Amino acid sequence: DDHQKSTAGWLASHAVFEPHWQVTIADARANGTVTWNGTTYHLQDAPFYAEKNWGSVFPSKWYWVQCNAFHNHPRLSITAGGGIRKLPLGMEEEVGLVC
Repeated sequence: DDHQKSTAGWLASHAVFEPHWQVTIADARANGTVTWNGTTYHLQDAPFYAEKNWGSVFPSKWYWVQCNAFHNHPRLSITAGGGIRKLPLGMEEEVGLVC
C-alpha cells in the first residue's frame, strides 16, 4: 500500500494541516556510537526519541522540548512543541501541543 500512514489519518492529505508531524518512537533505548566534531560518543541504553516531519510548508517560528529521563519515573515521557504557521488566505496561527 503506497498511501501515507499517519496518526492524522485522512486529515494528513490536507495542506492546511501542514507541516505533518508524527512521533514514531517516544520512549526507547539506544545502543551504538555517534561521531560528532571528531569525537566518538558511545551510547549504552541511552534514552532515545524519533519523529518525522513532512510537507511543503513549515512554521516561521518553531519550538520543541522533549524529555524521557526522569529520576524514579522510568516510563515517563513529556513532549511539547509549537510555533507560528501559515494558513490559507495569508493568515497565520500560533499552535502548541503538550503530550
